[in-house]
Amino acid sequence: MAAFDVSMKELIAPLDTSRHAIEIMRLKSARSFEDMLRMVTEQGGWLTPGSIEPRLRLVQHNVRMFVVVEYKDGWTTRVSMAGF
Repeated sequence: MAAFDVSMKELIAPLDTSRHAIEIMRLKSARSFEDMLRMVTEQGGWLTPGSIEPRLRLVQHNVRMFVVVEYKDGWTTRVSMAGF
């Protein structure tokens, strides 16, 4: 299994498969580190559609680390993190 796939599994593992099905699908659509960067830079990193909270967002942390955070009531909570 490629290193990217292992990292993606690590990033997705803490997400609830029924509650976050759309968000997981969006993350799985990325096939490379560059795809992940595009999600963050061109799409703002939002994984949850709309503006209803709580919302999940993909954030780049350091050079090759991505974090999924949950926004709720103006606060963020880390949901998962993985190095790519």
